[in-house]
Amino acid sequence: MLKNIKTLYLINNFVKRVKHKFAISRIIILFMLSFLGYSVFAQQDILQFEKTDPFYPNIDSTLLKDMEWGYFNVPENWEMPDSEPIKLAVVRLKSQSSEANPLVVLAGGPGSSIIEGGWYWLNHPIREKHDIILVDIRGTGFSKPRLCPDLGKAFFEIFAKNIDVKQATSLRVEATLDCQSDLTEQGVDIAAFNSISVSNDLNALKNYLGYESWNVMGISYGTYIAQVYANYFQNDIKSLILDSPILDIKQYYTTNTANYRSSLQKVFENCKNNPDCNQDYPELASVYLETIESLEANPITLSVDNSIVATGSFTFNTNDFKLAVQQSLYRKELIEIIPLLIYQFSNRNESALAALIESFSQNLNLDYGVYYCFTCNEAIPANSFSDYEQNSNSSGNQPYQLSFYKSDFEICSVWNNERDTLRLPESPDLLNMPSPVLIYNGFFDPITPPSNGKGLNNLLPNSYLVKAGAYGHTPSFTNEGNSVLKAFLANPSTQPNVDEFAPFDPAKFATGIFITSGAIGMAKSIQNFDILFFAPLIISLVIFISYIVFQVFSKFNKQQTRRQQKVAESLILFCSSIALVIVLILVYAIIQTLNINFNIVAFGIPNDFAFISILNYAFIGILAATFIYYAIRFKNLNNRALLFAILFSNAITGTYLYHWGFL
Repeated sequence: MLKNIKTLYLINNFVKRVKHKFAISRIIILFMLSFLGYSVFAQQDILQFEKTDPFYPNIDSTLLKDMEWGYFNVPENWEMPDSEPIKLAVVRLKSQSSEANPLVVLAGGPGSSIIEGGWYWLNHPIREKHDIILVDIRGTGFSKPRLCPDLGKAFFEIFAKNIDVKQATSLRVEATLDCQSDLTEQGVDIAAFNSISVSNDLNALKNYLGYESWNVMGISYGTYIAQVYANYFQNDIKSLILDSPILDIKQYYTTNTANYRSSLQKVFENCKNNPDCNQDYPELASVYLETIESLEANPITLSVDNSIVATGSFTFNTNDFKLAVQQSLYRKELIEIIPLLIYQFSNRNESALAALIESFSQNLNLDYGVYYCFTCNEAIPANSFSDYEQNSNSSGNQPYQLSFYKSDFEICSVWNNERDTLRLPESPDLLNMPSPVLIYNGFFDPITPPSNGKGLNNLLPNSYLVKAGAYGHTPSFTNEGNSVLKAFLANPSTQPNVDEFAPFDPAKFATGIFITSGAIGMAKSIQNFDILFFAPLIISLVIFISYIVFQVFSKFNKQQTRRQQKVAESLILFCSSIALVIVLILVYAIIQTLNINFNIVAFGIPNDFAFISILNYAFIGILAATFIYYAIRFKNLNNRALLFAILFSNAITGTYLYHWGFL
């Protein structure tokens, strides 16, 4: 009996303990569920799309049809759903088709804005059947916060100085640390700006917009982000388009020097094998090396507008020269002027080089806070500096090493100095991804070489490679690239026709150029047409035409006209006719040059128009003689006010020619 009572007692105590533990467990579970519910609710509350006015100022309202503009709110740190939200700038260009079949586009850099160049997509041929979604990834362009958009300007001011690589790197490190300090003071979590976070952003945006899956297009560094996204969210990917792809992030920096050399050697070889190019630019490879030595000993310092460089001067040194040539390998139109560019540096043509400075500054328009968040989070940590140095210093590579990229190792060592850990993305492994992949690669690409595209094409069984023989970086942004993209999206299971991407034609090199700084001056004025600026010239041309017509058809009595009057009128008629012809020929020459390759005007116009130089000086000589004759015979002339007005109009025309740089 006692034994039974004891047993019952033990059982009763056991049951009480179980009930107690169960009660505690229920409390814990309920608490966790309530917290999870709060987190989910908080995240859903954050994930909102705020419609806004168009990001482009003064946009034509007729272009706004079927377009959505807005900010998509996401957590700054996806591991902390209740962290401070950030705003992603989004533009959705809706298709005319009910199928939509969306395409989302990711810019490169890292740090470029896809929306700033959004005009390109307004009438893109794929928009007929595809929604196009442009997203400025976190920290870039119109997204908020924007990370250090003025750091590129600071870099440009450093490049403008006549200092060595060590000093320039030190100043870049200082400027970058100032950027980082500003971000820290603003409470920005720089560790949260990486490809993993962007992948989460894209997944959330896709779901919010109601797409089951979408086509993802990555440009340059955006191809790495796209691969990381596909690695983490494979079901989001309907197809993948990689333009100028990164094959292995571990070699993104280490092979940089060899890639540049290989691309430039292709230009040297093509020029050598082209009779016209070889005649105008003989021994191009040797001239390149000699120019490096020349600039090392004696840099070129030019005066520039203070609005471009605060100090009012820019010094082209060896590193600036190499960077200018390397950047020219990015685009087909610039590849065609590389021999001309190298020779203008070699000849130290200051007027031609001055025209490059403004365009040179535009190459530094990234949001460099984002650039270093991504570069220092995932690119530099995966690359070996010793391997980079070995590659750069190997036989023949030294003249092709770019200090800009080398200094990134030092900048990132400081950027990450106080960081305990870095969350690197898993190496993209797309071998088993069922979605089709379209790969573009340019033959002359100096940063993501053709071997990248070939390597990816070999790795990915369901991929198609577009070999853009005449192009450098991002060949999809061409008419040929648009056609291939349209065909691929319409039928991604079929190899698109790539015949339009013909091999490079060496005959396209800019040869037979008459060097004059006036071409770029006049071209800029025409491009930025200002009626107030052109009004005096237009009035002068109208006066010339009226006077010429009057003189040709006038039936004046020659016997009653004094000889002095006839001489004066003849001189003014001749001078006005030359002025009119010069202006018309120059306008025609500029238009023709722009049709050939608009970059040529930075240096001059085709030799076919070289005679314009003789006309210019003949005009100035005759104008001076006419003024002198007018002054001497002033009292003997009729209609003196009219004649002086026409003479003054000629002087105005001469002033324009001088302002542009033709005189």
